[in-house]
Amino acid sequence: MNEQTVLSATYLVRGALDRREDFIKALERSAVSEMDMIAALISQAKGVEAVAEYVSENYDFSGVWLYEVVEPFGEELIKFHDVPDKFLASDVLALLLNSWLRIDESEKNVFIDTIKFLYQNALA
Repeated sequence: MNEQTVLSATYLVRGALDRREDFIKALERSAVSEMDMIAALISQAKGVEAVAEYVSENYDFSGVWLYEVVEPFGEELIKFHDVPDKFLASDVLALLLNSWLRIDESEKNVFIDTIKFLYQNALA
């Protein structure tokens, strides 16, 4: 893992832990240990980085990726009270980015499909 991926993993976990109540519910519901849940979140970082590269090359976004996208993404993932998988995670991230970047309605479906494709392939 390169430094940027490590940072993404850190902020994903940080976002999930910020929603402590949801994090605890996720542990109970999925019957995994805290370390297993954290490992599952960390495993999503490569997908986040693939999407970050695409977004930075194709869209003008102002802000801090880790604070404004990755950390809230971790918060959103843990709200499902389960171990995240790449399909759910790619859906959540695509919708967050669609809203955050204010993608035009005419581009929305292509944008979401592209984000999901990049995310899922990075984790294949």
